[in-house]
Amino acid sequence: MNREVDEYSVIREQFVQRIKRAGMRNTPERLAVLDAIYNSDTMLGVKDLLHKIEQQRFRISRATLYNVLDLLCDWGYVVRMQLNEGFVVYGKADSLAPQLVLQCVSCGKLFKVESPVWQALIEDCHKESGFVLENQKVLARGLCNKCKKD
Repeated sequence: MNREVDEYSVIREQFVQRIKRAGMRNTPERLAVLDAIYNSDTMLGVKDLLHKIEQQRFRISRATLYNVLDLLCDWGYVVRMQLNEGFVVYGKADSLAPQLVLQCVSCGKLFKVESPVWQALIEDCHKESGFVLENQKVLARGLCNKCKKD
């Protein structure tokens, strides 16, 4: 078992315990949403999440999905990022490491960039301004290599 799987097991158990402490039911649908997000290497839109959850043999309404996503975001397990034209994607908040997310304006594909240079920039900004970031994900738009060639 690798370290990433162990970390997710802890996150999942913390989520289950928090649900119980809040007096809520621990439903399979809530865990299916968390699993779908944490088992993905990229941020996902609602349509993609519904598809992933259906692949896990769960049926979930859009309303339930949005309610679970709101809960996960409010509790800090998931981050929400608004892309162009109101499109929203969700991703795991498993790391405080700053991330640069690149979005292709042609095909919409997302690319996650993690770099020590990016970490240093965030730290410099904090030292200069004292500002503490809650969400260290920044979106930049452009053309991916495939679309640039077309």
